[in-house]
Amino acid sequence: MNRNSSNSVILQQKIIHLQSELSKYKSIQKEKLLLENQYLKEQISNLRSENELLKQQFVSSNIEEATEKRSAEPIKKMEEKRANKEAVVLENGWFFHNLIHEKKKK
Repeated sequence: MNRNSSNSVILQQKIIHLQSELSKYKSIQKEKLLLENQYLKEQISNLRSENELLKQQFVSSNIEEATEKRSAEPIKKMEEKRANKEAVVLENGWFFHNLIHEKKKK
């Protein structure tokens, strides 16, 4: 009987020891998961801020493109008008030059 009681005590001690080890393991795993969770939250936060910056760059580049297109169109129109005016001035200049030349002949 003495042997059985000692065995039961040893078994209880082993159970207590294993429960303690299991508890330590669980707490270590919990700490690891908490740290990993924190790291992932920081990465998500960084990605969100990077995403916001990219959105802002995209919007500003779209605005710049639209502005450039708007500003380029009037410039092209003005250049076309200048070219047309220069052509008219050249035609008028040629006409008046010939007119003056004809008057001198008379």
